[in-house]
Amino acid sequence: MPFRGSLRFKAIISLSVLCLGSLLYAGSGLTVLSLPEDPVNGWYASSPGGLSNAVSQPVFLPDEPVSWHGMHGFWMFDSPYSRITGGTRKFFGGASFLKTDGIEIRTDVAQEEPIGETGYYNGTLFAGREWVISQDLRVGTTAQLVFERLYHASALGGALNLSTAWRVHEFAMLTAGVRNLGKMQDLYTSATPLPLDVYTGFSAGIKGLRAGLSLHLDDEADVYGTGLIRYDMKGVFSAGLSYSGLNNSWHLGGNLHYKQFRFGAGQFFMQDQIAYPVVLSIAYIPGIN
Repeated sequence: MPFRGSLRFKAIISLSVLCLGSLLYAGSGLTVLSLPEDPVNGWYASSPGGLSNAVSQPVFLPDEPVSWHGMHGFWMFDSPYSRITGGTRKFFGGASFLKTDGIEIRTDVAQEEPIGETGYYNGTLFAGREWVISQDLRVGTTAQLVFERLYHASALGGALNLSTAWRVHEFAMLTAGVRNLGKMQDLYTSATPLPLDVYTGFSAGIKGLRAGLSLHLDDEADVYGTGLIRYDMKGVFSAGLSYSGLNNSWHLGGNLHYKQFRFGAGQFFMQDQIAYPVVLSIAYIPGIN
């Protein structure tokens, strides 16, 4: 469809997407890299021990056999987000995808009706593994091929996640790492920044109850915290309550366990925005009853 003012047009729809991303996710950088991964852990990304969190925290992952985890988020403004992950400690991989449809195309000339609509798409293909340094010390990496598309322009990029976890006690663990270390190609005239996150955290628990706190440093050198309280009743259910200081948001969610399956749901309460997204998940873990 023809349009006037090409450069201004690109700026207008690009600004619309950036404003939408800020409203929805209250974070910086590429949105697909800054969304929650699991309905139980919620905003707390430095919680090791499961495939659902393996992209951000690939440590203390399950051994054989191969397990699977799928997640879908219902966000506002028709912006669904999906992720599927499969594998073991030695190798895991998967994909994430987010789209935002219905972005109005307008020119720099004032008018009541838009001249059309477009969409914004971003996603990742990822793969990673864990290295066992000792029984209590693990290191993991995740490599991500990132892509985005707006109207007729597209860009590729790469991001690397590095993490380590040290079990200092039978019931306590220290974690540290960096997420989304990388760069994107230019989309139109500039590259979309990646939501860099450098973090360290401590968690402890006993008899199924676990609590964790993490400190984070973002790409603008701002410091914020995240926290999680989680309870696991083996073979029955898991439940978690988390908080993120980055976007002043709470989360409450849980999993129900049925034989080899886990069915999860999480509700996110974004205090400074009007978005209240819901995340659903399903996991298949062979050999677990």
